[in-house]
Amino acid sequence: MAVLNAGIAQKALAGSDRIKCRTGDAHVKMMDITGHLAQEWRYDLNYSWCFNGTRITKIENVYTYGTGTWPWSFKGNLPGSPEFNPTPNSFTSTIFVQGDFEASLPVFHIGFRSRQPWIRLTLRADGKAMIEWRKG
Repeated sequence: MAVLNAGIAQKALAGSDRIKCRTGDAHVKMMDITGHLAQEWRYDLNYSWCFNGTRITKIENVYTYGTGTWPWSFKGNLPGSPEFNPTPNSFTSTIFVQGDFEASLPVFHIGFRSRQPWIRLTLRADGKAMIEWRKG
């Protein structure tokens, strides 16, 4: 599990500026060939952020995890993931994560298939979150 905490300094706000906080989860999953019977793997991004309507005041508790069912296993995040550069007092902030899954036959130590799903999350100061993803 990769953990990233990046708080953005929070200044004293005028009485009319109310800070609200939200927590969310974004995920990508691969289902079996039928698309309904079983989940082969799932890659999750959890996050929390605070905002006042005009700027993001804090982003924290950003972490990823992956789960897989045989023959899939989660190998971790790819190098450089998560990519996260918060900009103090900005209206938006983007987080990019990319995982690594491998299907293998452990007896023969052979990996025969891999996937690198990714999630791009854009958090906004109005409380909205936009999510893009690919199964990789």
